[in-house]
Amino acid sequence: MLRQVGGRKSQAGTADDPCRATGGWLWAKTGAPKPELFSGKWLVFVGCLGAAETWRKVTLGLGKGGLGIAARVSTEEKALLWPRKFKDEPEHVISVYTADWRDVGDVLRVGKALAAIAAPKDRELYYKSDEQTLAGEYAFSGPVALYRLRQPYVTLEPGKNLLDLARANINAARAMRALKGRA
Repeated sequence: MLRQVGGRKSQAGTADDPCRATGGWLWAKTGAPKPELFSGKWLVFVGCLGAAETWRKVTLGLGKGGLGIAARVSTEEKALLWPRKFKDEPEHVISVYTADWRDVGDVLRVGKALAAIAAPKDRELYYKSDEQTLAGEYAFSGPVALYRLRQPYVTLEPGKNLLDLARANINAARAMRALKGRA
């Protein structure tokens, strides 16, 4: 069951066109609850010229059940707020959500499905946790990807943040062992 939620129509018939809709975000959800603790998202950046068609493909994939638990696309007013990779047009971000960033198999499955329908052929796809977003971690302030997919979009690569997290966990485990050894 797919339902479109969020966003407002700026003109009749434009609710599905991110370049014409208002309200910050257009959302599509499968009906499955979106857990907050470990959820994350794949990010696809598209220019305004390709945003409506890419969004249509994403919502169709989501409706068929093979593309995560929810998706959203920035509307025109959001697209004007961040730095652009597309010089001649506003840039939109499409976020495709998974329930748990720790479920590497599901993250890869959704990433591959997304790449098949929406990946620009010369760009990477990036994945980050909702926790990172809530903490204010964005790409323009430094590398934030937990995972990334590059052509041919078959192997999930750890991003810098995942490697940093793993190192921090290893160092924390070593510190805990050292403390237990002193007790």
